[in-house]
Amino acid sequence: MKMVILLSLSGSAALLSGILILKITGRLTSVRWQDMWAKITLAFYLISGFLVIGIKRIIKKLHILEKADEENYIFLSHKAAGILKYDAGIRMNRIFILYIMVTFAAVLIMLVLFIRKLCEYWKIEGMVATGNAFKKADILDAEIDRLKSMIGLKRKVQVFLTDMSAGAFTAGYFRPVIVLQDEPVPEKREVILLHELCHIKRRDSLFRLMAMAAVCVHWFNPLVYFLPEMLNRSSELSCDEMVIRHLSPEQKKIYIQEIISQSRAVQKRESMPVRLGGNGNLTRERVINMMNENKNNSGVSKCLMVVFTVIMLAVSSLPVCAYEGVTVFEIDGDEELNRQQGVNISDGDYLFTTDGSILFDAGPMEIRFDQQFIDEEGNIYEVDLNEGGRASCTHPTLVSGTYQDHVRNSSGGCVIKIYAADRCKDCGKVFTGNLISENKFPVCIH
Repeated sequence: MKMVILLSLSGSAALLSGILILKITGRLTSVRWQDMWAKITLAFYLISGFLVIGIKRIIKKLHILEKADEENYIFLSHKAAGILKYDAGIRMNRIFILYIMVTFAAVLIMLVLFIRKLCEYWKIEGMVATGNAFKKADILDAEIDRLKSMIGLKRKVQVFLTDMSAGAFTAGYFRPVIVLQDEPVPEKREVILLHELCHIKRRDSLFRLMAMAAVCVHWFNPLVYFLPEMLNRSSELSCDEMVIRHLSPEQKKIYIQEIISQSRAVQKRESMPVRLGGNGNLTRERVINMMNENKNNSGVSKCLMVVFTVIMLAVSSLPVCAYEGVTVFEIDGDEELNRQQGVNISDGDYLFTTDGSILFDAGPMEIRFDQQFIDEEGNIYEVDLNEGGRASCTHPTLVSGTYQDHVRNSSGGCVIKIYAADRCKDCGKVFTGNLISENKFPVCIH
C-alpha cells in the first residue's frame, strides 16, 4: 500500500507539472510533447515505483558485496513493518499486520472498481459482437486497405454501423472495431475512418484501458481522475495532426465540420471508447490547433522543453525514490532459541546477529535524552549531572528510580549505563548510586 501511495504522489506530481508547463509556455509545447508527457504521467502512476525498486535492489546487493564483513547485525523496529523468518517459522510485528489489513481493504475496492469498468466496456463490445443495435458496414476492403496504407497500419479492422446516438468511435485493442453512426456519405466516411484508424495505429484504446486501471488503483487520489481526460486530449490532438497531413483543403473543412457536428450530437462521455467528437472546450482547441499552421518549432523552444522535461522527471521521481518496503529478515541459529525470541517481536525493537543470536530487546527501554532519570511510575526526566552534587540540594523529597547514561561511539554503536538513583521533586537534582547494568549496542538505534 505504501508503494501505491508513493506512485500516486509521483503521478500527481507529473500531472500537475504538465498542466503547469502547458499554462506557462502555451504554444511552445508541441502536441507531440503533450502526448509524450501524458503517457509519462500514466507510467508514473503505474510502473515508476517498480523500476525504482529494481534499481535500489541492485544497489543494495552491490553495497552488501562491498561490505560483507560489516553486515553482521539485523535491526527489527516496532515502528516499521517487518517480518522475521527463521527455521521455526515466521513472525510478523503489529505494524505489518496493520499494513496487511489496510492493503487488503484498498485492493478490494480497487478490484470492485476495475470489474465495474470492465463490465461497462465489455457491454459495448458484446453489443457489437451480437449485432444488437449494430450491423456490419457495407464497405469494400479495398477502401479500408487504402486508408490503412496511408498511415502504415497493418492490423485487421472491422467497421460496423449503428443507429444509436453514439457518434463514431473505436473499441477493442486486440480486435479493433470502428463503429459509425448510420451510413455517412463517402466524403465524410473517409475522414472519419482515417481518424479512427489513427487511433488504432497509436494504440489509444490500450492507453485508455491503462488509464482506467490507474484510476481504479489510485481511487483515493482526486487528481488521478484528471488523467483520462489528459490522455484523451493529447490523443485527439495527435490524431488530428496525423489526419490532416493526408487531407486536401476541402477534406480538411469536411473533417473539422464533422468533429464539430459529432461533439454536439454525443452527450454522454465515456472513458473507454475512443470517439471522434469530444466536449466543447476540447473541440474548440482541436479546431484552433488545426487552423493554426504557424507553430513554434524553433530551436530555442525545443531546448526549453527538453530542460523543462528533465526537471519535471526529476521532481516527479522524488516520491517513489523514498520507498522503503516491508523489511524481511532471515536468520539462522538454534531452532528452539529462535522460536523463543520470535514470540513477542511485535512489542519492541530487536537487534539480532545474522546467526540468530539476540543481542538486545530494546522494547521497554525508551531513550529520550542522553542523560535521563526514570522514576518508578515510568516518567522520564532530562538530567545534567554537571549542575552540582548533593551538597547543593537540601530538600527531603526524593523519588527513587534509575539513571541512564547514553553514550555514542565513533563506530556507530553506543553504550547505555543504568544506575540506581534518586531525584529531588523540588529542584530536580539526581543522585546516582550503584551501577545496575551496562548495555553495549553495536548499532545505535536510539
